[in-house]
Amino acid sequence: MRRKAFTLIELLVVVAIIALLIAILLPSLQRAREQAKRVVCMANQAQIVKAMTIYGMSNKNELIICRSRSIQKAFNPLGGPSEKAADAKVDWIACLASVGLAINKGEGYNGNYLPSPVWNCPSRIYESQWEPDFNQLVVSYQYFGGITYWRNPWVTKIPSRSPIDLDDAKPSWAMTADATMKVSGVWGGDRASAYGDMPQHRDNDPWPVGGNQVFVDGSGSWIPFERMTYNSSWGGDYGRMCYWYQQDLGEFDPPDDAYGKPGL
Repeated sequence: MRRKAFTLIELLVVVAIIALLIAILLPSLQRAREQAKRVVCMANQAQIVKAMTIYGMSNKNELIICRSRSIQKAFNPLGGPSEKAADAKVDWIACLASVGLAINKGEGYNGNYLPSPVWNCPSRIYESQWEPDFNQLVVSYQYFGGITYWRNPWVTKIPSRSPIDLDDAKPSWAMTADATMKVSGVWGGDRASAYGDMPQHRDNDPWPVGGNQVFVDGSGSWIPFERMTYNSSWGGDYGRMCYWYQQDLGEFDPPDDAYGKPGL
């Protein structure tokens, strides 16, 4: 008796159909996975803003400040570099720990005092960490608390529209944002521990699709890159292009070059 079996052509047809289905479904699965990561990312930022608000309410409405009141991705330990002498007398990382935004693993900071996981965007490979070479805690999100002045290539120094204390901060000012940052003209440029794999949320390299933000009032929003502007940076050459959205930009009237653009 002749045995029934698949012919080579039939097998090739089945394989081709399976490959076609995978090609059709894979982009949808990838989009769904990224959407889920965006939801977690927004929840992380909302938790950070809530914790910062709790700290402010317990400390005369003054917020925890970012490093030197300008580096919106890092925090200082006791005695760290500061714009104001009084800031160096405060252990800002211990302040983070007081509201659950840092974890004390032991004495000292070298790998023992670590950021809370809420500082880690799930769409970014590199996690927030202690950087001993710079004596700072570097995080995955932008945090604008304490920034006194904005500086960028178009303005030398202007009063910021970033929250310093809860009394004067406007509800619509950004408190946190995804790190949509270009360093020295390169997305993900410079050292990986601080800037690698940025921006976190993207459709295609090399330009970002957008990012999550949470504002002083606790509300959050997804912002397309085209609505963001390069508002402030730090360092002499302003090589760190930090994009985020804010309706109230104060004295800063951004030129066309300050806006995020497809293909940038």
